[in-house]
Amino acid sequence: MLALATRPNATTLEDRWRRTAAELTATELNSGTWRDLHRALQAEAMGRCDLVLRWLEQTEATILAAWEGYDATTVLEEEVTAESALGHQLLREGAEYWLDALGILRDSLGESDREAILERAEEGQRLLVALSKVQLEQECASTRFMSAWRN
Repeated sequence: MLALATRPNATTLEDRWRRTAAELTATELNSGTWRDLHRALQAEAMGRCDLVLRWLEQTEATILAAWEGYDATTVLEEEVTAESALGHQLLREGAEYWLDALGILRDSLGESDREAILERAEEGQRLLVALSKVQLEQECASTRFMSAWRN
């Protein structure tokens, strides 16, 4: 029998996705941008603010361009689901957390609060990685179902 979301004690979709984000390991959080942020903070500590500023400009532009490309995507009303709406919300939050972290670094360049920057960036990183993980899990589940269906 199919297990539908009518079970007592069923958590909401948002709860599950945010829990996925909270439970990510340090290894799962690792990405090129995450490593680059740590390198930028090291460069700042060594007084290489010129390098950090160039990296900030490039990274902010990359995030904004990615968001603008995503946001320009046309979605028909009948294509909107609870998953797509929540995914949009968490994607926006993730990008905003990253932009906040980069803004903190830019505004305090040379004497930045490393912990505040990493905290904001990690919140964004967790949301973005969790969305990727959820998407991959859904694709795998769908593939398994279709494979079983064909057999």
